[in-house]
Amino acid sequence: MSKTKEAVEKSRSDMRKTDTVVDVAIVVSEMEEIKRLHREKSITVLPYRYTNLRKSLISIRSSNETLDDADKRVIQSVISFFSVLERDIDAKIKNDNHDIDFPKINNLISDHSDKLQEVLINKKNNIGA
Repeated sequence: MSKTKEAVEKSRSDMRKTDTVVDVAIVVSEMEEIKRLHREKSITVLPYRYTNLRKSLISIRSSNETLDDADKRVIQSVISFFSVLERDIDAKIKNDNHDIDFPKINNLISDHSDKLQEVLINKKNNIGA
């Protein structure tokens, strides 16, 4: 491969890594917003927020060749968590049961957010490498 082609490929790879960093940062920010909504007990908007977050993560996981298997496992774990959470909250809304342990849920979201932050930092550190 010529040096020009190598430079172009490296540039494209760096752009994909940058896109990943931006996309994951947006998801982490959305998770913080969800925690805020939990604190305010704004339960009717939560399933919608969970769905959007999952869709964003699915897009990141599915369309990103810069993710390794460990990164994909972290992302899948967060997708699964929010899928279960959405079903649980939907059921509580349907049954008019608002007895939800939001502090516990927020702690779990923080754990997942920290893991995504690690993915973000690893990708960020690999830009230009």
